[in-house]
Amino acid sequence: MADEKTLATIASSDPEVLLEVVLCTREAEPPLIELRRLSWGEGVGWFRQQTLRLEAVEAERLLSTLRASRIHWTPRPTPPQTAKVIPFPHRTDQRRDHAQEAGHHIAPAVTEPVSPSTTLQVGSRASGILPAIWPRRSNKREF
Repeated sequence: MADEKTLATIASSDPEVLLEVVLCTREAEPPLIELRRLSWGEGVGWFRQQTLRLEAVEAERLLSTLRASRIHWTPRPTPPQTAKVIPFPHRTDQRRDHAQEAGHHIAPAVTEPVSPSTTLQVGSRASGILPAIWPRRSNKREF
């Protein structure tokens, strides 16, 4: 007794053509994969146009070949002709806005070039942020 199970029905670019993948099992015989090309006919409906029967080994080799050669037959996306740039806020602006929302004062950023003779106050820019992230520790030890 033969048993058939449709594994997939694949549409093509032509709305009147389908590809069916069917697993066929028969008693005392190895299973087969059938690839069936179906066509639509007015007044008839769907009918088999072609059938290709594959043994399990053939189906595995076909699958392996299609996977390995996929790069050669799949359409490659074409790069866009014009790139669209979405402006995002500058990262330091986001940090500054977040810190100000939290109630911290942030010193303005240095916009002039720094020369070796310029003296900078260490931590002056981060003084408003650091206490929120790293709380100050007292020198007192608790026992």
